[in-house]
Amino acid sequence: MTDKRTINPLWDSELDIEKRLDFLIENLTLDEKISCMSNANPDIERLGIKAFNIGGEGAHGVQARHDQSWDLSGPDYTTIFPNPIGMSRSWDRELIKKAGKVTGTETRGLFAEGRSGCLSVWAPTVDMERDPRWGRNEEAYGEDAYLTGELAGAYVEGMQGDDDFYLMCAATLKHFYANNVEEDRTFVSSGVDPRNKREYYHEPFRRIIMEHGAEAIMTAYNEINGVPCMLMPDIKNYAKNKWGLHHVVTDGGDVFQTVNQHEYFGTDAQTVAAGLKAGIDSFSDNTAKVEAAVREAYELGLIDIKDIDEAIRNRFGTMIRLGLFDAYGDNPYSHITINDVGTKENQKTALEMGQNSIVLLENKGILPLDLSKAKDDICVLGPLADVWQLDWYSGLPPYCVTGLEGIEKYADVPFEKGLCEFKIKADGKYLGLDESERLIVTDSMNAEIFRIEQWDKKQFTIRSSTNGKLLSVRDDIEGGESGDICACKDRAFGWFVKEAFKIKDSENKEIIFDKTFSGKVTSWNDESFYIDKNGVLKVESAFEKSGAEKTEDRSKDSSSGNEGRDISETVKVSNLQFEIVADGIESAAELAKKVKYPILFIGGDPMVTCKEDVDRDDIDFPIYQQKLLEAVYEANENVIVVLVSNVAFDISWAKEHVKAMILSASGCMELGTAIADTLFGKVSPAGRLSTTWYKDIDKLPPKEDYDIIAHPRTYAYYDGEVLYPFGYGKTYSEIKYLDMRAAIKDYTKIEVCVSIENTGEYVTDEVVQVYVTKKESKVVRAIKKLEAFERVKNLRPGEKRDIVLQIKIKDLKYYDVVEERCILEDGDYIIQVGSSSRDIYLSRTVNIKGISRGAREAWQTIKADHYDSYKNVYLHEGINGFDAVCTQDNETECDVSYRDVLLKEAVFLRNDGTDMKEITLEILASIDDGGVVEVLADDNVIGKFVKGQMKIKDMHSEIGQAAFRTDKKMPWAAFGRKTGFKKYNITVDTDKIPHKKFELKLRLKGYIRICAFKFV
Repeated sequence: MTDKRTINPLWDSELDIEKRLDFLIENLTLDEKISCMSNANPDIERLGIKAFNIGGEGAHGVQARHDQSWDLSGPDYTTIFPNPIGMSRSWDRELIKKAGKVTGTETRGLFAEGRSGCLSVWAPTVDMERDPRWGRNEEAYGEDAYLTGELAGAYVEGMQGDDDFYLMCAATLKHFYANNVEEDRTFVSSGVDPRNKREYYHEPFRRIIMEHGAEAIMTAYNEINGVPCMLMPDIKNYAKNKWGLHHVVTDGGDVFQTVNQHEYFGTDAQTVAAGLKAGIDSFSDNTAKVEAAVREAYELGLIDIKDIDEAIRNRFGTMIRLGLFDAYGDNPYSHITINDVGTKENQKTALEMGQNSIVLLENKGILPLDLSKAKDDICVLGPLADVWQLDWYSGLPPYCVTGLEGIEKYADVPFEKGLCEFKIKADGKYLGLDESERLIVTDSMNAEIFRIEQWDKKQFTIRSSTNGKLLSVRDDIEGGESGDICACKDRAFGWFVKEAFKIKDSENKEIIFDKTFSGKVTSWNDESFYIDKNGVLKVESAFEKSGAEKTEDRSKDSSSGNEGRDISETVKVSNLQFEIVADGIESAAELAKKVKYPILFIGGDPMVTCKEDVDRDDIDFPIYQQKLLEAVYEANENVIVVLVSNVAFDISWAKEHVKAMILSASGCMELGTAIADTLFGKVSPAGRLSTTWYKDIDKLPPKEDYDIIAHPRTYAYYDGEVLYPFGYGKTYSEIKYLDMRAAIKDYTKIEVCVSIENTGEYVTDEVVQVYVTKKESKVVRAIKKLEAFERVKNLRPGEKRDIVLQIKIKDLKYYDVVEERCILEDGDYIIQVGSSSRDIYLSRTVNIKGISRGAREAWQTIKADHYDSYKNVYLHEGINGFDAVCTQDNETECDVSYRDVLLKEAVFLRNDGTDMKEITLEILASIDDGGVVEVLADDNVIGKFVKGQMKIKDMHSEIGQAAFRTDKKMPWAAFGRKTGFKKYNITVDTDKIPHKKFELKLRLKGYIRICAFKFV
């Protein structure tokens, strides 16, 4: 313990935290303050401050691989849970909190040992999974804001601990917000209107900060309506000022992306200045560059010392709560050591998490398997049976259990992977491996045999049968690699997945690796292959670096009989020929015929199917695995499918045909044990889907569309047929919903009492779900919306149980674009209880006294983005704090509608009682020459303006010219940001304006941006 007389007030835990921070602010020099602006905080010895970092990963256990260029050391083995999407399928607050506690404890243990410089953990991810094609669906907690708030909030509570002041670790929610497209994510703009923002995209962040105490958030890479997320007013206006958030960090490299990708500002100094004023406390970028940018911003007067001090207070406030400046040992988490990492108890929690997250999709009387009858009549099949998959945010566990190993704990079983094997030719020349495992030209006798695994229509991996390694492209030419292809990787893994090869077929044929065929193949990043003069297969960039002479393909000469390595010059490879030597599908089918219960493991790969920076184009099931499934089913209709997947697939065929199918996410260190325990009935599955599984994507809008209300997505708004609904999952037993009551209590909540009974033969959990539908709403409301749930545990056969759930009445509000606030709508609400969003068994109606939607006072400013409906427009940055409604282009006719507009009768009269002959609609807009604005009242044209035909009234316009974009797929409104806005006055025909509420419509054509309007 430090002597009290020798410490400074920063370290005095008996002082109020604000006084400790006051001391810090007063005693840090300007240079020291600037040195604390990045996520790497330096030593400040005179104040006793030791260097610390802000940011580590803990999505489903601590990521301590230490395998990146900036962090190369031996791995620390930690407890690893299912991916977050898997944990969310448990619908189990209590268990997820336990998992969070393990993550927080192990973070502390590694920190105490000096194995990690960080107690600030960048997790959980709470982005809304509104679209199944998003590449990072595995990282978050589903498509529903309430469910995400409850489950990710439980993880946060576990991570941060239960002390009223100290934090075990600091949870950082990511990514704030509307971050669901990976393609062009470093500059793309997400269009989000006020209703979608307040009711959906903000909601999980708000809930977890206010109700579960999350310490920090990370801003997203994308823009919101044209403004980079790290510069959004929402950071201060909502996250800090309304929700009480303490600390905000940017995503990695975002300062410099704001200049070089978003091209929002021309300098780093402008960016950090705007970021600090928006509420950023820590810039996750190169330390030296951040310091230089902050210093320049300060010297130019873009920021003052108060801006810097505010960030210092926030970041060091978090560090004080983490106990980094605790002189007297008051921090209750200081006793945690490395001995608390990877304990048996922690691993037991991982197993329980794996078991509870499994979803039973189909069961027609086959599961659970009776081991006494089936022990010698089982086989295991499939490409995912004998692998444990590592994802980008996963740590390394001390051990892991594959599906095959889990089943082998119960029975000795034959196994067939079901993959075809090939010899490969490059323009007629066989390929083999040299003594260094490089891919080379050889003869037929020495040709290597490869096992091909196909992950979608384009991507596949190639594994050597000799050493069991995957082929990987070594193309870091600047780093000294030679551009060859080497059989040297255990798994497909890396920021760039160089083990994934691509099919490039000019005839657009569907290629399946189940037969001999020929086609164009490229590397992971679309590079062509060449054979160098030594017969080594290399990618094109290898020769661009060396300057070696290349020739076009010599495929016409491939029949010359030269199958050896006598290559006189570097030759481009035109095609690869895959010559099948072993039919894995046939072998799997043959084995399936010999047993009563074949267990088939199929699914996706978290590094190849999709990942951070890589979205999916579709939700199709991998075509090779589909063919494998159909062949095994034809051989034995009792096939049990184990689907290992973090994403939703269109598995319509499997749903229609197979008798039993379970779903497990990847990632859990006890994956195989959890699956086997489920198959053999040690546990009864009760997981539920946390996303909708669509049959296809034909009815879904483009993934870049963020309006889930107008363009329906998620169970709340999508009314089309789906494969599996949100909340879906079966159990081995049968649960009957007997009765329910619903009544308002204390004017603040609805108490829902539900009686259920286990009428089946197995002990099981049941997830009771409560949904609410607003009857006869004045606006488009959700078809139904989850408002309460509980995982009821260990229901014994024949047991009846009463469950009491509560709905907060304030959660039934919606954001009203007329009132510009959330309101509770007057009327009847249907309270529905069931086992999924589709399977509703009981309902009651409750009448709630609220308010009715009011009128838009036409003489008051109406914000253009507060529309009721629209067609062919998008949102982008306006001026004076407004978002602008922008036309799609200069040719398409666009409509924007505003209901319940009211011009009171008195306004049509002058003071002397005579009719007012002229009323104008004043719009704050940017209109290019030739732009047309028509004004309609209840579909009657009351005014029209064509730019160039009328005199305009100029207005002072703030100028914030961005760098001009020429090379990116950006909306036209991004060119000349914030410029050209003026006030325009459009004369309207007062005789055609109703003397009651009416719908005002603006019909637009040309390049037009509108911020706001009012009648004058």
